Amino acid sequence: MTDSSSTGSPAVIPPQQMLPAVSWLRVYQPLHAFSDEQQLHIKAQRLGREQVEQAEAERILHRILVSGENPYPTSADEFVREVSFPSDAIDATDYFCPNSFAPLSYLAAEELAEEILQPLFSDFIPEPARLNQQDRYGSEPEEAHQAAAAELHCRFALANIPLAWFVPFHRTDETEVLQDEHDGKVQIRGMRVRVALFDARERVKKACSIMALHAPDLPLLEDLMELSQWFEQFHQDSVVELDYGNLARYVYPDDSLDDIQAGLEALSEGDMTAVAAAHRRLSLRWGPAQFLPRLN
Repeated sequence: MTDSSSTGSPAVIPPQQMLPAVSWLRVYQPLHAFSDEQQLHIKAQRLGREQVEQAEAERILHRILVSGENPYPTSADEFVREVSFPSDAIDATDYFCPNSFAPLSYLAAEELAEEILQPLFSDFIPEPARLNQQDRYGSEPEEAHQAAAAELHCRFALANIPLAWFVPFHRTDETEVLQDEHDGKVQIRGMRVRVALFDARERVKKACSIMALHAPDLPLLEDLMELSQWFEQFHQDSVVELDYGNLARYVYPDDSLDDIQAGLEALSEGDMTAVAAAHRRLSLRWGPAQFLPRLN
């Protein structure tokens, strides 16, 4: 486990802490897995992780506060995160993950369009801007949806971490805890867990087999199968990261990885009492976090 700490009293609240509590699942690919155009963009940026986090948060706040005809992200919102893995190895390899804000925003907007009345939706997103964004991915809505989904290098969840996201990771995987120290008090501000994509794929496939055999009707199986399909679109030498984001402040230290593994092992053995116990621990830990959006 690595520790990223900072000391001193900040003059202002970091922009990252002004955003809602969001978790992220990211896939980082080696540089050669990207197109020539993407490689040029990555090489031109090469910002440190904390620089990217701050710049990205500032751009999000800017788009929220500044009204305009087009609420979708622009090229100024495109950032790339970089990690070295394994972080403690002398010959660690650099991996890269675009923030995917353009396809994420398009897909989120289309989902919102299905949930609210059209006149209200148009107040948030003008129709010309929506059609222009759709044309970026395809002439037809279904074609555009598939093209946008294929560009995703990351996924996010508000005030929660989906159970399926824990499955690719084990407690022994590389873990980074971010913390600040002010006036002798330590405050957790983030946690990230990383594993090679090969291992993540195998763990998810094993979990799918267990769920299909012992609990085929549970939603977790569908989520795991969809996650497995998503992993297949990336280069085999990639790295997967679970980023707790601001949620780490509310759940650290977190035993969810152990609880998920215990639940799957118990399910494979037919021990439903142990399965229920693991599920209860997860519910007690993550239930309160789901109320965070109502507090913002």
